[in-house]
Amino acid sequence: MAATQAPGQRPFSLDDVARIQTISGPAIAPDGGWVSYTVASIDTVRDREQSDIWMTSWDGTRSIRLTSSPESEYAARWSPDSRWLAFLSDRDDPHGVDQLWLLDRLGGEAERLTDFKGGSLGFRSLP
Repeated sequence: MAATQAPGQRPFSLDDVARIQTISGPAIAPDGGWVSYTVASIDTVRDREQSDIWMTSWDGTRSIRLTSSPESEYAARWSPDSRWLAFLSDRDDPHGVDQLWLLDRLGGEAERLTDFKGGSLGFRSLP
C-alpha cells in the first residue's frame, strides 16, 4: 500500500537543508538599543557555510543587515559607546584566515584592523 501525502506537502530534501539559516552570537549594545547577531546559511555554489552580521532594535521593529560580503563575518562585539562593531572575517585575506574588522553601525565600509599571518583567533571587547 502506497503512503499518501496531504496536498501541498512533500518530503524534506537536501535543498531544504541548504535553505536553513542559523542564528548565533547575540550581543546587546551597551546602550541597550540594539542586539547584533550572526545569520549563517549554506552557500551551495561554493559548498561552504556563509554568515553575515545583522542588528535588530531592542523592540524588534527594525532589523538591519550590516555585512554582505561573499565571505563570512561573525563574532561581533560592540564598542562601549554602541556605535562600532568589531568582528572577525576572512574577507580580503590572501591566506583565507580571519582578521579583526571594525564597522560603524551607522553605515559605511568595514575597516580591517589586523594583518596577522596566522589570523586572529578571537578578541575581547573593552569593558
